Amino acid sequence: MDLRSERVCTRNVTKSLGSSMDEHSILGKFLRIFREKRENGSSMASHEDALLFNFSTEKYNHIFEQCIASQRAYCERNGIEYQNITIPDNSIIGREIAWIKVPLILGALTAGYRYVAFVDSDIMISENSEDFRTVFLDGSGTIALSSGHSGRLNSGVIFVKNSDDSINSL
Repeated sequence: MDLRSERVCTRNVTKSLGSSMDEHSILGKFLRIFREKRENGSSMASHEDALLFNFSTEKYNHIFEQCIASQRAYCERNGIEYQNITIPDNSIIGREIAWIKVPLILGALTAGYRYVAFVDSDIMISENSEDFRTVFLDGSGTIALSSGHSGRLNSGVIFVKNSDDSINSL
């Protein structure tokens, strides 16, 4: 069974945010983008039911350029919308940036995406990686996280299927 979409439709979007942005303005900006997509219906076609995104600073985008390119290529192969969200190196957010992923995932789900994936910018996706949506084919869950080297859950890779359960859990 070929799990890849026959019709590739991605948006390789890099969002650059001003240096004075704080966590709330970044969150607000992207929640508005997701809301606009929902209102316009521009990303809700069946071949674009999924979003994969990451975010990092300009410096890390440069350091992990190959990883980000692998993520973009993965999305192109699988008909998944891709967004690389970039914040300035001198952002005041600091380590709190890690917590923005949860409201952004929720925003994408409420905008109507059936599947949302967040991956850290340092994640390299190999060419033979399966479409992340296949994780949910057996119907046994709505949120999937990877295990880290420590054996504990790693929040650097999160897959979510849109459902009341997943929204309530986040």
